[in-house]
Amino acid sequence: MSMPSKCAAALLAAFGLGLGSLLPAGPAGAAPTYMRLAQTQLSAEDIFWQTIQNSTDPAMFQAYLDQVSKGTFPGTYKPLAEIKLGSLKKDAAPAASGAKPADTAPGRAVIIDPPPPAQGSQAAASSPDVEACDRAAAAPGSREKPANIAGVTFKAIDSSAAIRACRKAIEVAGAPRRVFFQLARALSKSGNDADAMSYYRKGIELGDTDAMHNLAGIVRAGGRGIKRDPGLALALYEKAAAAGVGESLVQLGAMYADGRDVRRDYAKALDYYQRAIEARAPGGYTNMGVLYFNGRGVPRDRNKACEYWREGSALGEDVAASNWKRSCRVR
Repeated sequence: MSMPSKCAAALLAAFGLGLGSLLPAGPAGAAPTYMRLAQTQLSAEDIFWQTIQNSTDPAMFQAYLDQVSKGTFPGTYKPLAEIKLGSLKKDAAPAASGAKPADTAPGRAVIIDPPPPAQGSQAAASSPDVEACDRAAAAPGSREKPANIAGVTFKAIDSSAAIRACRKAIEVAGAPRRVFFQLARALSKSGNDADAMSYYRKGIELGDTDAMHNLAGIVRAGGRGIKRDPGLALALYEKAAAAGVGESLVQLGAMYADGRDVRRDYAKALDYYQRAIEARAPGGYTNMGVLYFNGRGVPRDRNKACEYWREGSALGEDVAASNWKRSCRVR
């Protein structure tokens, strides 16, 4: 048995011998998965996850998944464990074509692979309660929201009203997965990121494409009682970017341009920004303009910067518009 496997086995043994009293007293699954973080008493699964979540040992995450398969754990963190395990295995494998690893504005929407239909059965499901949740907290860029809903920016969310509306929506029979994401947005706006995380995880379990992006932002930033986990955030963003998601490409580019949580690499930043622009993600225009304006990784070119900002402004990007007015407009 390898040393990492011994560590995983030892951890499992410790949980089996010393944490029995923390296992749920009721039948497995008595509480909805998405409510588990809101419980005041942590389960053995919660404690196990908190122990391994920042590990760089793939065996730890495999051990967790094995326990889910055996029925020992309900699988609250299964989607995240699978993503983290895949990322660690890829990092451990010989690089074939260079590393591909990911600041997020809350409410930015992305998709994961395989991309679901923009208007599938989940998008079609509706009721007065679901519609109220949509009006209160749908993300403007979400592929899940109905076409007749414009969406609400994160800053504009009335968190109290949105939480009330979306709590009703998740109780609707056959409620679409987007309402869990929207409730999480509202909770996050209220400052309750801990509860928001549990609903984002529920959205990921259901295949929601927006939830992955926003959860990545929370775990990357940390704070408010949430341990920062840039490794998991990178894995989440990578998965979204692999599907060609514009705003996730922007986030990857920003990380490489700024050298945050990864080694600074302007070539990679340029590549991500270019791909974001091809996907018509407004943030790609803004950030590409910044590189050219400051000559970071490219020859300084004010005219090019202004052109990128003008195009981003036309797509509704506020920062691009502000940069263009301040630095480019003829006075």
